[in-house]
Amino acid sequence: MRDIGRVEQVKKFTLLKGPFTQEKGEITPMLKIKRKVVQKNYSDLIEMMYRE
Repeated sequence: MRDIGRVEQVKKFTLLKGPFTQEKGEITPMLKIKRKVVQKNYSDLIEMMYRE
């Protein structure tokens, strides 16, 4: 295992209640994440991770 810098380390993360779904438009039929949709749907959680 290589040493990683402090800047590269994960400091905070949030678990979601459920998986990303096609019904909510969060993933494509090829199961790729639609980042803009996810960012819009979970903007409050993303903001909370950067505040604390």
